[in-house]
Amino acid sequence: MFVFVEKGEILAKKSKDEKNQKQEQAPLTEWQKRNLDFLKQKEEKKKEQEKLKKELADKNRARFTGQSPFSKEDNESNGKGKKQKSQAGSKKKSKPAKKASVKPLPKKPKPKSTKFKRRLTSVLVPAFLGLLLALYMMTPLSKIKQVTVEGVNQTDSQSVLKASGLKDSDYTLATIFNRSRLAQSIAKNDVWVKSATVDYQFPFTFSIKVKEYSIVAYAQTDQGYVPILESGTRLNSVEATDLPDAFTTINLENGKYLSSLIRKLTKMDKSLISEIKVITLADSKTTPDLLNLEMQDGNTVRVPLSQIDKKLPYYDKIKDSLKDNHIIDMEVGIFATNNEGEQEDTGNSDGDNPDQAPEESQSDDSGDQNPDQNTTESSSETDGSEQANNDQTANPQ
Repeated sequence: MFVFVEKGEILAKKSKDEKNQKQEQAPLTEWQKRNLDFLKQKEEKKKEQEKLKKELADKNRARFTGQSPFSKEDNESNGKGKKQKSQAGSKKKSKPAKKASVKPLPKKPKPKSTKFKRRLTSVLVPAFLGLLLALYMMTPLSKIKQVTVEGVNQTDSQSVLKASGLKDSDYTLATIFNRSRLAQSIAKNDVWVKSATVDYQFPFTFSIKVKEYSIVAYAQTDQGYVPILESGTRLNSVEATDLPDAFTTINLENGKYLSSLIRKLTKMDKSLISEIKVITLADSKTTPDLLNLEMQDGNTVRVPLSQIDKKLPYYDKIKDSLKDNHIIDMEVGIFATNNEGEQEDTGNSDGDNPDQAPEESQSDDSGDQNPDQNTTESSSETDGSEQANNDQTANPQ
């Protein structure tokens, strides 16, 4: 009986072992497999952390003792650990890796020292230049000026410098920047100066170039002869010894006619003006601005002031054909009369174009003209009344 029981127990144990083996041989689920892998990795990480701690401790000991931190055995263990890590990494990197996007390298920030230096120089350099300028302005060198005047004939250098307003106490830098103002002041304050320019040459040389007005004519007054400039300005009377050999005298009391005459004379040729000796106002009721021009060669020209710039240039074309002294009347047309009272037609009735010289005749005192009739020499002398009533023509001599 006892033996039977033992055999039953043995059989029961065998059945239990078989059941356990069958259970062990049963396939694991996916979750169980992942759990087992996780536990294995966790144990490996613990082991690696322990090894790292030991390596750090060995390094710290080696720093104090001077011995090498790793032995041969440690190197071998490290090699095995690296192989295991590479294998674990290859398992994790089963998925295809994504292409890494290329990012631009970040700009290296400038060091603070260079920024500080730039700020320092931007402050110190202007301050240093300002200090030098202040020291220069305090010295006598800042007021040194060497001034020369060019183009002076009628006026003098001292008058030009006085008209400019330039002083010895003025700073050189201020004079450099105020050159245009100085030139304007010279032209405004000196009656002889038409225009002026101020040039600068380093370090402190200034040259004033002047262009003067010319004398158009002289006005005869009780005090003497007064020069009249191109600008119409009358100067102080001059002595007879200071007068040129040949000059033009203007005797006009009407200021309106005088200013208009000066404006027209300045636009005309100077050689033609030099041929005029005296200009006076003719007493004409029909033409109030009729002028008498006594020429240097002895002839007399009668021309309206309003047409003097158009008709007077024609005088150069007819003066060579006239003998003795003649009166050239340009009031209506252009014709000449000699001392004997004979009239000589010398131009067209309009007289507006001095370059053209068609022949025409002058009839009576009323001024009626016939441009198509050629002039002929008078065959006989008649009284003055008959000459005024009859047509008379003359060939220019």
